[in-house]
Amino acid sequence: MQPKLYIVAGPPEAANLQFSLCLVSAWSFSAPTIARPNSIGDRTGAFLRSSITFDQAATARGGGFFTKMHYLALNDFAQHMERIKIRADRGGHSAPESVLRGIYDNSLRHLARAIREMDGIAVYDNGETDTVPRVLLQAEGGHVVYVAERRPEWLEQALVES
Repeated sequence: MQPKLYIVAGPPEAANLQFSLCLVSAWSFSAPTIARPNSIGDRTGAFLRSSITFDQAATARGGGFFTKMHYLALNDFAQHMERIKIRADRGGHSAPESVLRGIYDNSLRHLARAIREMDGIAVYDNGETDTVPRVLLQAEGGHVVYVAERRPEWLEQALVES
């Protein structure tokens, strides 16, 4: 059986608890973030969180791993900021808006490349609270196999760039 590398990515506060538990876990990134085996040679499925570059993901693919990304985002940057403020008000961490804007922009900029380079990718709209995220796009081997009729502006931009 081919080992799998599951990547959970998206701008800050895009994932909700229910979705996080369904996959591996969710966190923000400015470069692709993954849950990965302890080393490329360790195929036991013991996972840790770390940042990884697209080149490292390509190395994993070259080592026999199937790479699958689950990318979550909200409606717009304002909604991400709103959720981050809620987290901070509850005692969680935050960052200056300019830093968060940079992370958000980088995340969306990386999406087009992820669509082209991952073995599989599913893109979700997680803008509604207390609901299952809506699938917006699915791609396999760099080819889009499904796109929702209703899709946000940030996804339209990624599609133009991919």
